[in-house]
Amino acid sequence: MIQTVTPGQAARDAGLEIMYIFDRDRPKAGGVTVVWSPAHEYDRSRSTTALISVAYCRPGDAFDKRIGLELAMQRMYNDNYIILPIYQHGEDYVHETIRTMFSQFVH
Repeated sequence: MIQTVTPGQAARDAGLEIMYIFDRDRPKAGGVTVVWSPAHEYDRSRSTTALISVAYCRPGDAFDKRIGLELAMQRMYNDNYIILPIYQHGEDYVHETIRTMFSQFVH
C-alpha cells in the first residue's frame, strides 16, 4: 500500500510544533516558517528550553508554506537551530514569544 505523508504530518509525528507567519493580504511580503520542539527529548513537561528552526521567504517572493516547512524541518534535522529558554511560562507564552520574535521579518 502506498502512503503519502505531508510535511506537516511528518513534523507533527516528529513532535514538532509549526507556526507560519505571513500577511495574507500581501502575498509578496515574504514570510517565516518556524518549527520548534522542547529541548528535553524524553520528557516534554520537564523542558524549559526549545529548539527552534526557521525558514525565511524574502520580501518580493510568494510565501509557500510547504517549501518553508520542508526547509525549516531540514534545518532542524541537520542541527541548525537556536535554543531559547521560552517554556518556563507555558504553551501560550511560547506561541506569543515566537510570533513576536519572527513577525518583524514580514514586510
